[in-house]
Amino acid sequence: MSPISSCVSAIPQELRQLPQWVLWKFDDIRRTGDTTKKSKVPYGLNGRRASTTNSETWSSYEDVVQTLHGSKLYDGIGFVFTSEDPYVGIDPAFPEHYTKESDKPLKALFF
Repeated sequence: MSPISSCVSAIPQELRQLPQWVLWKFDDIRRTGDTTKKSKVPYGLNGRRASTTNSETWSSYEDVVQTLHGSKLYDGIGFVFTSEDPYVGIDPAFPEHYTKESDKPLKALFF
């Protein structure tokens, strides 16, 4: 089983039932001088960038997993949080985002 497959298979069924899923891939998006920085950028099934604030760009869990496994364009899937959710997410890859000074909630968690 690939690392992506084992991670995806560990996602709780309760989250899988919600149509709040996106694909993601690493993109060079920020430039500082002559350097670029890789960032996880969400995408919809149509190949366009998805928005964490526009539910029309989100899809079902089944559709994003099927697209992920059928394409080499994407690096993983992500779950988008909304203010109506009873869920919270912590991305251990970016602990610097979780400080007392931070007033921005996590908008998406990428797998």
